[in-house]
Amino acid sequence: MKVSELIERLQNLDPDMDVMFEHPSHDHWRTVLASDVFRVEENTVRYAEYHRQHVLAEGRDDDEPCKEVVLIG
Repeated sequence: MKVSELIERLQNLDPDMDVMFEHPSHDHWRTVLASDVFRVEENTVRYAEYHRQHVLAEGRDDDEPCKEVVLIG
């Protein structure tokens, strides 16, 4: 998702509505948790084949392709 797409989706919502993010609890019942957003920041990520998704590019090798993203947490 691009920042422009996020802005478009948020435009028609009540501006006083709380914003949360969903994430797995990893419990036996596979409960989906909803947590408050505490930060929105730019950071650098790279694709990790081991995880099959992006990870923070901390301590990266300069040969690895990385990209700047907005992280919500």
